[in-house]
Amino acid sequence: MPLRPSQWRAWIAREKQASKDWRHLKQECASEWRDFGQQPGTHLRVVRTRIGCRELRTAEHQTVARLAHKTARVGGRTFTWKPGTRSLIDETGVLILQTSGRHYNRSAGGRITFPGQRWLQFQVRGTMPEYAIMTALDQAGDEVARYRRTGKLRAYPKEITVPPGHPLTDELLLAIVISADWLDSYFSAPGEGIISVPSLAPVMDGLSRSLADTSRRRSRRY
Repeated sequence: MPLRPSQWRAWIAREKQASKDWRHLKQECASEWRDFGQQPGTHLRVVRTRIGCRELRTAEHQTVARLAHKTARVGGRTFTWKPGTRSLIDETGVLILQTSGRHYNRSAGGRITFPGQRWLQFQVRGTMPEYAIMTALDQAGDEVARYRRTGKLRAYPKEITVPPGHPLTDELLLAIVISADWLDSYFSAPGEGIISVPSLAPVMDGLSRSLADTSRRRSRRY
């Protein structure tokens, strides 16, 4: 059925407000992204060294954690992923952390859980990956780390800021180097890594059908 005039007006008003909200959010995120480097605390950087491998480095370029396909290293210790699971264990087989869920198609479902009912969730704020900021929050809702990408491509390093006074434990360093790429995958969508943006496809499909029906009725008159 074709849309009535009142429905058209309501749809146009919703689209105008959505567009206004989108522009406002984009401006806010761009401002937060620009101010990222001025935040107090410990500044770190995750750098890709080769495919599937990355390092977490300090502002003085000292490597404090490494992540490869099956292992992770921090503080002179080596940790391995338990086969067939998403659990990271130490040399004696003790569980260090476990990942669950995933960040994908603008859904921030990834989580890192530690022993003792402690965990981190990773919220993402931003309209596009180059201006987005991911924030790690613990089970109490306290900020543990913030992430941003330094360029448009996935290969660009991620910058991380840890709030002042927060200890850089082995657990946290491992969590940071593991989760850094989740900021990229959050914006991935089905179909060759296409960046996901809000779609008006359902609305446009309805409009196309309404226009087609109207055209057919007019053709019948003549």
